[in-house]
Amino acid sequence: MININDVEVFFKFICGINGHAATVYSESLMESISRECGKIFQTIGTVNSAQDLQNIGLIQQAQDLILKGYTEAASNKVDAELYLTHFTDRNIKQSGTLELWKKHVQMNQNRIVSVHFEENHETEITDILISVFAHTFGSLVYVSLKKPACRN
Repeated sequence: MININDVEVFFKFICGINGHAATVYSESLMESISRECGKIFQTIGTVNSAQDLQNIGLIQQAQDLILKGYTEAASNKVDAELYLTHFTDRNIKQSGTLELWKKHVQMNQNRIVSVHFEENHETEITDILISVFAHTFGSLVYVSLKKPACRN
């Protein structure tokens, strides 16, 4: 299993000095996520499936890493087109990365493989999801839309 924490420092370093290398590495990372999660995409989907939650956790970690890499590249004025082929809405508002997340989803919408939505959203985020569905051109193979648990 991929451990995102093992590559975080290296990836951020690469993003800060070499945009092409960062792009290639992000593409490789997303391909690894596809292989890891793709093994079980077809067998999951039941409510609160433990494997589904594990995939979403891995995808969230990878997405967070890509967003951190993009921030590092931007702060060093390095041009990097980082790949984000799996995305989730989990914790994007709480982490303060909503605007960066929206930008990256839109930049990558023609190569997205999986979408995992589980939180309530306003029209703006729903519109992004609709745009992804309209622009994936056959790359999208897995969608997980979960209704959040009711809170009292």
